[in-house]
Amino acid sequence: MALDVVREFGSALLVADTYNPRRNSYLLFGLAWGLPVPLLSGILGLRPPAHGLAFQGPVDLWWLLDLTLWLHPVFFAVVFGALGTIRHSKTVRIQELLAEVRADNDRLARVNAELQELDRVRDEFLGNVTHELRTPLVTLRGYVDMLRQQRLGPVVDAQQRALEVMAANGKRLQSQIEDLLSAQRNLSNHTQLEPVQVPLRPLMDEVVARHRPALEARSLRLELLPEPPDLSLVGDRERLLEVLHNLLGNAIKFSEPGGRIQLRFGEPDEDLLPVEIEDEGCGISLDAQDHIFERFRQADGSIRRRYGGSGLGLALVRAGLAVHGCSVSVRSSLGHGACFRFQLPLRDPTSTPMDT
Repeated sequence: MALDVVREFGSALLVADTYNPRRNSYLLFGLAWGLPVPLLSGILGLRPPAHGLAFQGPVDLWWLLDLTLWLHPVFFAVVFGALGTIRHSKTVRIQELLAEVRADNDRLARVNAELQELDRVRDEFLGNVTHELRTPLVTLRGYVDMLRQQRLGPVVDAQQRALEVMAANGKRLQSQIEDLLSAQRNLSNHTQLEPVQVPLRPLMDEVVARHRPALEARSLRLELLPEPPDLSLVGDRERLLEVLHNLLGNAIKFSEPGGRIQLRFGEPDEDLLPVEIEDEGCGISLDAQDHIFERFRQADGSIRRRYGGSGLGLALVRAGLAVHGCSVSVRSSLGHGACFRFQLPLRDPTSTPMDT
């Protein structure tokens, strides 16, 4: 570091502007800085007056002192001139860097605008496609159900098994279409909120009842610790319901058969009710936890292939909680399950800012 400073100073001494008072005001400042030294020495008489400035021999120390004092202005002029050159070069470099940063910011702003437009077009496309898919899918599922119930004629066992597969896949496809429609509504219009009083216990009863068949099919034990407190949330009931459905549905989907899921309620404060949902499933790697709340992202491709899903559930959770002034986080490691921590609103998030 010190060697670099010496090199920089030495290079400045070789620049012509270092000695040009018109282009380098530091040169004049250094001259003025050093000038009082010889002037004061003459005024105060710091040498025998008989010597004057005449050279008195090789060991005339007074003459050397006089020379040193009179060279002070020159010395400081050169030093300050070099510092002025260094400062000017650094100022020019800083201006160049600032110009590059501004140019990069302009490019980033243009790219960001293009990405936002692409997001808008994608959301609009998804909305249109899913709307167009839902109508014929409902028709197909209706005819499949009629065939399963033999309302259109007798069906042999092989055909019945094929219809069961068709019905299951149709239900899965409809669920993904509904996720896309929900994402198109909630993620594009996440600032719209119509808060109402939402009693917590009936809400939780509805969530558990919806997922009871899946819990029983996989022999999973759901524990509520403690029982839901007797209080009311304040928010959009459908969005809160969607948040709880997605989190509990994920816990069920990624749990091994015979496992346990815990839904824990913390101590409520004035604004928020802390909640945790923990499973004993496959877990989430640390590097994947940064993007699992993004749209169409899951922990990895194999997760999607093994468990299915559109990759929208957790994005909807984050958006649904954010509009209520709440947040969500995850604590997990591979092979040791996942614990999602979040809050539920206890007062109107549109009235005054919430402390989240």
